[in-house]
Amino acid sequence: MREFIKPMLADLLPEIHPLTNAQLLPKLLPLLRCSSCGKCRFDIHRDESTMVDIQTHCVVVCDECQSCFKYENGILEVLVEKASGLSIAQKSNFIGLVANSYQSGWRSWCMSVFCGQKCPNAMEAEKIIQLIEFDELPENPVFVDFGTSHGFYAIAIARKLKEMNSAGFVIAIDFSKKMLRQAVVAAEKNSVSERIIWILADVEACPLQNESAVRVTCGGSLNEYRHPEKAIQESARVLKRGGSYITMNLFRKNNWSGWLLSFVHLLSGLVFFSQENWNRLFTGGGFRIVQQEIKGIVMFTASKK
Repeated sequence: MREFIKPMLADLLPEIHPLTNAQLLPKLLPLLRCSSCGKCRFDIHRDESTMVDIQTHCVVVCDECQSCFKYENGILEVLVEKASGLSIAQKSNFIGLVANSYQSGWRSWCMSVFCGQKCPNAMEAEKIIQLIEFDELPENPVFVDFGTSHGFYAIAIARKLKEMNSAGFVIAIDFSKKMLRQAVVAAEKNSVSERIIWILADVEACPLQNESAVRVTCGGSLNEYRHPEKAIQESARVLKRGGSYITMNLFRKNNWSGWLLSFVHLLSGLVFFSQENWNRLFTGGGFRIVQQEIKGIVMFTASKK
């Protein structure tokens, strides 16, 4: 009788407990690099009586230095301590009001202003999906989304992967746990929780091995980074040869926008270069620009490594 009950319970568990992204941890670990010692061998310490598909808590341990990284409710915490030298704009990511309302209350409005035309989230997501070129992806692709915030790009990619019935997944990175908590909720609402693994980490010191992904995306965060050239170099490092780097960021277009953005820079610390200077950073970081579309002072760029 006991032998008969066990398979029944295994079948019922996903019905009782929703699937989590813990099932992605075994796929992530071969791509992970320890933020303490730089080595790449890890073990998962978890409750073995619970299926990994519905696990909500465990610990990832580095075999070399024994550093422990907590996995809890969808987020793997690799960031040992908060990054230093943050700008006002970056510090705002840790404020509850900003972290809670960023996507719904800010992004679509500011994108419409910066683009000079209506640009709802759905339109931006469609543009990113187009630039990714899903028809050219290998089997079981790995995506990395830098500065994911509420997971807007990561969720759009995961929805497309689900639509294609692809076994690929997304690694979404941000250094604000408040932002990532909102991203976890958004992924649940979009029924893609099991296709995105969220990592609390600093993009400028990305905890992934070389050539881990076939696509790297970054939506707007390039203007926030302390050292955007370092973030671009890290994107090139974790991207496979022939992979694509898809970005959206703001640039200085003319004297009027330059004056306005200089004022914004003084208030927030956000960085704004000209289109030429941004492109110089892309090519200097190891990329070849293959497509670029300008809307107002917003530039969408697809580059190849």
